[in-house]
Amino acid sequence: MRRPIACLAVALLSLPLLAARANAQASPAASDPLARAQAAVDAGDAETALMLIKPVLKRDKKDPRALLIRSTARCLEGDLEACKKDLDAALDADPGLRQGWLNRSALAIAEKRWDDALAALDRAEAVDPAATDNGLNHGAVFLMKGDLEPAAAQFRRYLDRSGSDPNAWYLVAT
Repeated sequence: MRRPIACLAVALLSLPLLAARANAQASPAASDPLARAQAAVDAGDAETALMLIKPVLKRDKKDPRALLIRSTARCLEGDLEACKKDLDAALDADPGLRQGWLNRSALAIAEKRWDDALAALDRAEAVDPAATDNGLNHGAVFLMKGDLEPAAAQFRRYLDRSGSDPNAWYLVAT
């Protein structure tokens, strides 16, 4: 059964990463199947991503980046149990996968497990304390949880780190 909220939550927490990736490289290297698989996931093409990941995981069943990409593709397909299993395996293999913690938070958000979502965001922030979106992500979860004061504090933190970027102000306003 497809859970659009879970997929939406994963997509929302992935936006800063996708924007950075789009700026960093216009097209994935033809020789890098993981880059091509990630590009397929970014385009919403789970089927192609899964096809590209298969030989990588055949060579190394515990490749954390491949497991993370497969997890996201499976989530896009609506197979949340397989998505969660791959996500857990990816984070077990490499707890430094910030996007994995963001995805774990998104899945918790979809299930309205706010404290679990915040705990996963804490782990993501520990991986990259300088990431500008840390405050935005925390603020959004606090807002959904109904904790307005911590939400406002986190949004202020995000805006302080974002400078005068009008997109940052727009994200907080919406």
